[in-house]
Order: sequence, then structure tokens, then C-alpha cells
Amino acid sequence: MPPIIVTVNQEKESMSSQRETQQIAAQLLSGLLSNPHIYASVSDEGTHGQQEQQLMAIAIEMAECIIGTVNERSHTSHQDESE
Repeated sequence: MPPIIVTVNQEKESMSSQRETQQIAAQLLSGLLSNPHIYASVSDEGTHGQQEQQLMAIAIEMAECIIGTVNERSHTSHQDESE
């Protein structure tokens, strides 16, 4: 039974991490799109345009990097507290 519980817990953590990444990426993308110096005009292709796709990829990468940094710092601070 324990392996099933571990698997379920891992799936929950993975889903939570995905939601967190999506939420942060959406907020970053919103900021990028609202900045006229970064996103001056909407392309004719809408969300399928090259600039839009690049901005989405950048937002996702930034979100993953932020989450990774926070997790590393959190892990490090927990190690420091236990010492």
C-alpha cells in the first residue's frame, strides 16, 4: 500500500506545481503584454503570432525559474534551521 500513497502524493505535488507555474506564468504574461515597450501591437495572428508565442514561452520559463529559486531557498533555509 505505501507505494500507492507515495504515487498519489507525488501526483498531487505535480498538479499543484503545474497550477502554480500556470498562475505565475499568466501573471508574468499579463505584465509583458501590458508593457508597450515589450508588446507594442497585437499581431494579425492573435495568440498564434510569433511574438505572442515567444512572450508565452518567456513567461513560462520565468515562472519555472522563480518557483525553482523559491524552492531552493526554502530547502536551504529549512536545512539551516535544522542545524
